Amino acid sequence: MARGSQEAPAMEMTKWFDTNYHYIVAEFEPGMELHVAAPNPSRSSSRQRPSDCGRRPVLLGPVPLTLLGKMCGADRGPAGIATALVEV
Repeated sequence: MARGSQEAPAMEMTKWFDTNYHYIVAEFEPGMELHVAAPNPSRSSSRQRPSDCGRRPVLLGPVPLTLLGKMCGADRGPAGIATALVEV
């Protein structure tokens, strides 16, 4: 997603507030189907790293995810997308 491929262009990356860290900007399109890709994301990432390394995953809530994302001709506004994310 960050580098793109022959079939799909790279997604936009932007700075995480005033830090040197970047994130891939979520894109919301009309007719997009929202679903959970992993049943328990925090448990799957804890298996990848030793428990003593002091890292933990951070999952954004529906409102920050929507406000930090990009509307690509979305048929509903940020409030509608956030509501749909809460339902998922």
